Amino acid sequence: MIKNKKILFSTITALFISFLISDFSIKNLFLANSPKINPFFVRNIKSKFEENLAFLNNFKKNISMNFNREKNIIFKEISQGVKAAQTSEGTIVKIDSSKIDWLEYTFNVSGKEVKIKVPKDQKPPSQKLVEALYK
Repeated sequence: MIKNKKILFSTITALFISFLISDFSIKNLFLANSPKINPFFVRNIKSKFEENLAFLNNFKKNISMNFNREKNIIFKEISQGVKAAQTSEGTIVKIDSSKIDWLEYTFNVSGKEVKIKVPKDQKPPSQKLVEALYK
């Protein structure tokens, strides 16, 4: 029984991998759904890889810059669990949901039960608004 499961798993894995290779080849290796091979295949793959690598490097750099920049910003507490600061680039808002007191409201929308958490000091949304949001 275990041997049969291994064979089944191997077969499904091989089918899945072959599907991925086929899909990739159709989109990248062959020209316009023909049997002709794209002469720029290697160059295209290399450029896509370099674009993705550049995007990731830029993303990491922006995250580290934002993290270092926020260390120097003084945030004002607006309400419990919500802090904001004004910078030259715009407004930064930090929300710490663990510090906010929530009230949970239950609405019936199209026969389904929808639960919505609302901060304690705010009014709950109307039934019409919830129905419009969850259509």
